[in-house]
Amino acid sequence: MDRLLFASVLMGILGFGCKESMPSAKVDEEKPVFSAKLPLKPPADWREKVVDGKTLLVGPTIDGFAPNINLVTENSPGDLAAYVNLSVENLEGHRPGIQFVERKSFKTKGGIEGIKCVTLSTSQNSTWRQTYYFFDAADSKKLVFSCTVPADHGEELAPKFDEIIGTYQP
Repeated sequence: MDRLLFASVLMGILGFGCKESMPSAKVDEEKPVFSAKLPLKPPADWREKVVDGKTLLVGPTIDGFAPNINLVTENSPGDLAAYVNLSVENLEGHRPGIQFVERKSFKTKGGIEGIKCVTLSTSQNSTWRQTYYFFDAADSKKLVFSCTVPADHGEELAPKFDEIIGTYQP
């Protein structure tokens, strides 16, 4: 697993995310229809956005931040649980003070089994809740959907993230 790639992408999304006041993020395009880049079925009020070349799914803005879903795909043969363990170690090493709130099995509506991890961390003087959904994929790949929201709204949006990720189909 390319641990630096994984950490840098996740921290990058959190770092510039969809924070309305952050001018450094270049929005390449915004589409009302979701593409195959992120194989999910979002609610009508969520949109696909390309930010600095990375495709995100963004929801309605809350407190100046648009909750978002990002997908990272990595080559990583082997057991999903071992991959999650390495990812947790990597996040702990790159994000001091990160708290792991929950880790449990997750199953999509189509029966695809994965692992869900919920974290709290501080960046840009704000506390964030990130929920990671890990899945095995074809060709020895792993998929990681990361869902980011201000921590104050984490519990409120948790069912929405589960609903959206629950639509995942390879």
